[in-house]
Amino acid sequence: MKIENNKAVAVHYRLQDADGILLDTSRGGDPLWYLHGHGQLVRGVERGLDGHAVGDKFELVVSAEDGYGTADPRLDGAFPMSAFPASARKNLRVGEEFQAPDPRDSKKKVVYRVVDLVGEHVHASANHPLADVDLHFDLEVVEVRDATPEEIAHGHVHVHGHHHH
Repeated sequence: MKIENNKAVAVHYRLQDADGILLDTSRGGDPLWYLHGHGQLVRGVERGLDGHAVGDKFELVVSAEDGYGTADPRLDGAFPMSAFPASARKNLRVGEEFQAPDPRDSKKKVVYRVVDLVGEHVHASANHPLADVDLHFDLEVVEVRDATPEEIAHGHVHVHGHHHH
């Protein structure tokens, strides 16, 4: 059975950057299940899996544009430490997340991730950590089956006895 829209698909993957640094993997654990054609994977990966079948093992390079996109410099900023509540200031660490107004639309909020603490400023980014990164995947198709009507209606695969109540 080939991977196409509305198929429940299980894949094992290894994700590396262009320098060969391992970013993520499903190896040693359960495969990643997703519903093909429903936007659950980055565009380039889903497109690369289209038409493959169980047992296929292949490498796929996904450009930043087809992965997590290109970084928007408007989503990088420095915030004064004084903008944070005193209780939060002493616990701020690189990697911590906080919400702030979206500089592109002040009616919305975005999640920023702290990337550096310099003096009285918190440098943070609301760009995805893998923006601007070409993604290098080693993929193995483990299972392909027809999705159930319930899975299609819910927009995701039900595995390990997952059910909505």
